[in-house]
Amino acid sequence: MKRRILFVDDEPNLLRGLQRMLRSMRHEWDMEFVGSGSQALARIQEQEFDVVVSDVRMPEMDGIELLKAIRIRAPKTVRILLSGQADKENLLHSIGPAHQFLAKPCDAELLKTCVSRCCALNATIFSEQVKALVSRIECLPVLPSLYSQLVDELESEDPSLDYIGHLIEADPAMTAKILNIVNSAFFGLPQNIASANQATAYLGLDVIKDLVLMVKLFEHYQTKSLSGMNLDNLWRHSLIVADLAKRIMIQEGASERQWRYAFTGGMLHDLGMLIFAAEVPGQYQQIIEQEKAGKGSIYDLELETFGCTHAAIGAYLLGIWGLPLSLVETVAYHHRPADSSIAAFHPLIAVHVAHTLTQPSFRGPHEQPTEIDEEFIASIGFEDRLPVWRELNQTEALQE
Repeated sequence: MKRRILFVDDEPNLLRGLQRMLRSMRHEWDMEFVGSGSQALARIQEQEFDVVVSDVRMPEMDGIELLKAIRIRAPKTVRILLSGQADKENLLHSIGPAHQFLAKPCDAELLKTCVSRCCALNATIFSEQVKALVSRIECLPVLPSLYSQLVDELESEDPSLDYIGHLIEADPAMTAKILNIVNSAFFGLPQNIASANQATAYLGLDVIKDLVLMVKLFEHYQTKSLSGMNLDNLWRHSLIVADLAKRIMIQEGASERQWRYAFTGGMLHDLGMLIFAAEVPGQYQQIIEQEKAGKGSIYDLELETFGCTHAAIGAYLLGIWGLPLSLVETVAYHHRPADSSIAAFHPLIAVHVAHTLTQPSFRGPHEQPTEIDEEFIASIGFEDRLPVWRELNQTEALQE
């Protein structure tokens, strides 16, 4: 089935250029090109679209206002913003309504890849309820204590860039959003930034301060109910998984880039739990209670209730944001690595093992922990390393 893509730009010459540039995709995409935000909204009222790609600067209704309206009227639609103005104000104001940012003039192959990836990720989530839930998310929750530390440091007379980077890396939600921004094609970096520390060094203190304050991650979910979810435990588990995954990668001689992916993947692997707990608190509370009562694993209970798991929903969001595929795969398959296409040592392996080895200390007596997929580990030739990895879990544990 063809994917429906809507392109919006008030300059006719640019629209015609897009049509010529994307002509090769006409067998895969059903494309429409309109010249204003009002025309785009009229078409969205009449027809569902998988992706909308809009210019920022348009008269009457600019691209940011258009994407805000689309978020409400068509929450399942992936929203991509094109801008030739790389100014900070536009970037910050578009964080909520836009899933991804692309700079103008946009390379044809980059645009094709970006839209195709968004379409493919959309197809991986079969529950319409979950698609709508993910698409309407503006920002993610952060821990109040960490947010306070960040703001205090950022507002001090002599803030430390290195310390701020480490603070951000300690929180999965803030890490995800910072990586979303710095890895977007808007910045045009020659390679992906794999950690918040690198992102902080690249963006600088002023931009980081604006991002922290304007994204308002803490304020957004401060009013939402997270009943049944122990955020401190989830935070500690994520940090410990990240640390162990990093040490496993280093033990196996992985490059710095790869172990950074493993660390970040460990921090973000349970991101979907935060999303479920914040967006569907009543249903998720029931799932948590059922797991505590021994009625099934949280993974299976999520699948039964939503048609989707926290692993899939977290990976879906990270993928739409344009984070590196290695991170998306790590989050998506950390419970069931055999479902992936991975056939060699990969950050996913380290996070899967770290997640399963550290899980018991965060589980109640009736809760079902994830088992290491030893058959899969053997299939890639690493079964003899499992004792070494288990030993790593017992030594050099992350200090709280």
